[in-house]
Amino acid sequence: MEAEQFRTLAAIRDFLGVLVEGGGVVLVIDDLHWVDSSTEAVLGDLLVRRPIDGLTVVATYRDTEPTSLWMRTRWSIWEGWTRHEPGST
Repeated sequence: MEAEQFRTLAAIRDFLGVLVEGGGVVLVIDDLHWVDSSTEAVLGDLLVRRPIDGLTVVATYRDTEPTSLWMRTRWSIWEGWTRHEPGST
């Protein structure tokens, strides 16, 4: 990981850590099917490598996009990942 990416990730973790201290935090990410490699690295760190207690991530993506198969295969292996179909509870 490049130095700039490391500093950015540290800043994001610090920011979210401060927010979580006040209670639980929900981070909502819309259109996850458009995620780039930098965002994927940040999410991978936050959700898999070094999760932050009290942080819940809700992400949406379009199942009709060409990247949907990638989404299902790549992200569904993450521990704690749950997929909800539209209209389900």
